[in-house]
Amino acid sequence: SMRLPAAVLFDMDGLLLDSERLYLAAFRAACEAHRYAFDEATYLRVICTPDAEARYILLEGYGDAFPVDAVLARAAEA
Repeated sequence: SMRLPAAVLFDMDGLLLDSERLYLAAFRAACEAHRYAFDEATYLRVICTPDAEARYILLEGYGDAFPVDAVLARAAEA
């Protein structure tokens, strides 16, 4: 018989796994693949924000023509 775990731990802030550094590299590469220079200040504002707010921040930082969906999809593939 299987026992249920006594507790479950979710690492949402990079405490156990430093996933943020990996995603930063993926986002940088995705920007460059779409011919946009990576803007660290804009990227840092997006961390830990809801999707709708992140979209607004990215468009504000990179301009209205920034292909948000395409860049995010490419970054997620990495």
